[in-house]
Amino acid sequence: MARNTSRGRTLLSLAVTLPIAVLAGYVILEVFINYVMGFLTGSSALDDLMVGHAYLIASFLLGLILTVLNWRKVDALIARYGIPGIVSADDGNPADAKKKAAPEPDVSISLFVTVKNRDKFEQRKVFAGRFAIERLRETLQNKGKTKVILTAANGTKLVIARADQYALSHDLDPDSLFIKLIRNGKVVFHLETITGEQGRYVSDSERRRATCNFRLVHLSTGGPQIGTLQFFGIEKNMRKLFFS
Repeated sequence: MARNTSRGRTLLSLAVTLPIAVLAGYVILEVFINYVMGFLTGSSALDDLMVGHAYLIASFLLGLILTVLNWRKVDALIARYGIPGIVSADDGNPADAKKKAAPEPDVSISLFVTVKNRDKFEQRKVFAGRFAIERLRETLQNKGKTKVILTAANGTKLVIARADQYALSHDLDPDSLFIKLIRNGKVVFHLETITGEQGRYVSDSERRRATCNFRLVHLSTGGPQIGTLQFFGIEKNMRKLFFS
């Protein structure tokens, strides 16, 4: 199946539109002369004038006018759906391009937790997903809700909350973050950032990417590091998230 160039598809559109338009012109003339004019004048005199090639010439002229008015619509339909066995659909049509240009989520978020596997401990990724930056800014920069709930593709939920949410009942570092992992409706991990410690921001200028890692401990234990909350994305988005 061929894929026409823009010029070739234009010619094809005209070739498809013209005969249809001429046929439509013939039908329009038939209806107009035999029914409309005949009803208004009560005479078939006009119909008697339209004999022989006159009908064909008039139909062709009207068809040309209809072709000029409608060939672009036909061209758009051919571009979108193609013609089976003749030309394939154009993947680059505006509707598809608009879908492809839709912005993707800005920041990747991963949660790594140290778990015991048989006789040894290993770090395991227990949550991963990509999310819009604006909703994250509301919580991380304290510009809106103090808690954000993120849902991964497998249904696992990650709750990130600022210490401000618990300020009335706890004496906490206001910059602390609380991390809760919920799987199948049950809390699997409840962690917090290390008191007084900010995230470690690392930028890769060559790739124009950046990472920010927060070290985590079990909630209210002050024990050793048990996990890492990682943010990763394009450098300009990451700077917007952590420095704006």
